[in-house]
Amino acid sequence: MSPQDDGTLFPRHYRLPDGSEPRVLDVLRIWLHRARPEPHQPENHVVSARPWQRVARRAETVAGLLAAAIDARPLILGTTGDRIPYSAAAASPLEASLALVRPREAVFVSTRSYSGNPQARLRFRHGGSGYYLSVTDPVWELEIAGRREGEYRPRELGLDERRLLVTVSLGEPFNGDCYKLIAAIFEAPAPL
Repeated sequence: MSPQDDGTLFPRHYRLPDGSEPRVLDVLRIWLHRARPEPHQPENHVVSARPWQRVARRAETVAGLLAAAIDARPLILGTTGDRIPYSAAAASPLEASLALVRPREAVFVSTRSYSGNPQARLRFRHGGSGYYLSVTDPVWELEIAGRREGEYRPRELGLDERRLLVTVSLGEPFNGDCYKLIAAIFEAPAPL
């Protein structure tokens, strides 16, 4: 997170010395200034002003790390729902606010939000439970929400379901709840 009050990272914080931006699966060296955990996001750290460095681009060596990092627990972030009450996190801080998940029976949905705006969502199964979460990955949010309303299988979006991974993140409190979000959608370098 940035040193700003809300922690938002802007391009000036993460742009690499060559002017490019990091991509999913890039291996980066990032200097941290200090820990800044929150009850709903215990992993938070403030980044230093030192520029980020790319150590490797989409390193194939991460395949083993990815396989080991996949969250195989039956509940995503401890619950089957799409949100966690902030009051519950404040009463008993969470263990994590990020989970790497291999979704089963994944279906991407182009729909409308309650306010009528285009919205991207992902419906999938994990650990015997069904989930239906908003997609906030900037690339895939535009790709999915920009399509005609309806449902799309991963292969219809050019994704290999055997390699599909998502990062589930817990958002900032909104109306008393922290919503689970699909923060990243990507493929492992090899089938899992």
